[in-house]
Amino acid sequence: MSGGPAPSTVGEQLFARYLQEQGLPFDFERPRAGKSKVVDFTGPFDGAEYLFDCKDFEKDDFRTAPGFVGFYDPVEPVRAKIDAVRRKFSEYAEFSCSPVLCNVRSLVHLDDPTSVLSAMHGDFTFGFMVNTKTGSMVPGTETNFFGNGGKMTRAGGVVFHTRISALVAVREVPIGRTRHVGYLSQFPSAEWIDRLADDVPFDPNERGLGVIVYENKDAVRPLSRELFQGNYDERWTYDGAAIECVFRGTDLQEVRDLEQRGRERAEARFKERKKGE
Repeated sequence: MSGGPAPSTVGEQLFARYLQEQGLPFDFERPRAGKSKVVDFTGPFDGAEYLFDCKDFEKDDFRTAPGFVGFYDPVEPVRAKIDAVRRKFSEYAEFSCSPVLCNVRSLVHLDDPTSVLSAMHGDFTFGFMVNTKTGSMVPGTETNFFGNGGKMTRAGGVVFHTRISALVAVREVPIGRTRHVGYLSQFPSAEWIDRLADDVPFDPNERGLGVIVYENKDAVRPLSRELFQGNYDERWTYDGAAIECVFRGTDLQEVRDLEQRGRERAEARFKERKKGE
């Protein structure tokens, strides 16, 4: 990182720390001749320069009053950030440009591929064919697809925006907490309080820093798949037919496996209780 201004927001600081941990060089707020807007991060890689601009989500993004109870849309705030950063990237058509999103205190689920890809490609929708004679659903025709409202593509897969290469979510993964929950799940829930102080062979507060990349399949200048391959990183894509995880770091896979085992134990314990009633 060169001299000059330093990252100040939560997202900027996390992303700068992530780049440093990955050994990736970067400049912060580098001015460029002929450009009126300054982008947060410039990262040189494999002979090219990649631009990243950070956008944090705060609880006010939902504009809810204290004690608010009701429906919220986790997709629309992501679309608003895409609109904001798209205007900033408008001067940088010659670069690969990606917003870096960070959830500070909001209800946005940046680790949910369906929600984030819905912001990019349209509302996630369920559909099926109907027998016009009987008015009933045709079995086996059920399908999910992205509908209206997408910022990258529109209904029917019409390409709308190709400037943004990907959405990048930066976050800390609570691997220690996940390990601790997995440890506790070995015991009946009534014992959990007594087991909280157990001497465990890991740090319950351990956190891993990583990013989730959501590719824009129609980007003119894609974000290289050789970037962001850390132990806590993940990469998702949508090819027009299916959502697919194309990369997951080894330590993050351990977290996912722990979560899955915890769910299986909880389901087994629930079935045992139901059987005993």
